Amino acid sequence: MLVHSTSRHHIDLDLAGEVAAGKRSRMSFAPMVVTTGMLMAFETIALILGKPTGTDCRGWFFNPHRPAVERPRWRLVEIVMKPIVRRFLERMMRPS
Repeated sequence: MLVHSTSRHHIDLDLAGEVAAGKRSRMSFAPMVVTTGMLMAFETIALILGKPTGTDCRGWFFNPHRPAVERPRWRLVEIVMKPIVRRFLERMMRPS
């Protein structure tokens, strides 16, 4: 997700690190589950009706901060961003 979605710009690293370390409880995933279910239903109905959906095996990404549904980035952008995202995640997981 962090490679393909612009929601990475809204992550508080300190807070996310505390959640990952178990120092802070996680938020409810219920709203994201409902949204994911709706996107999956949309894809299913489109496939049943024979309509093109514009998605591939990487899916779609919901950015709750904008709010927007984002398509996966081009493969070249994904390749360039992957090491940047890895460093981001490593920094987030470092103990404070």
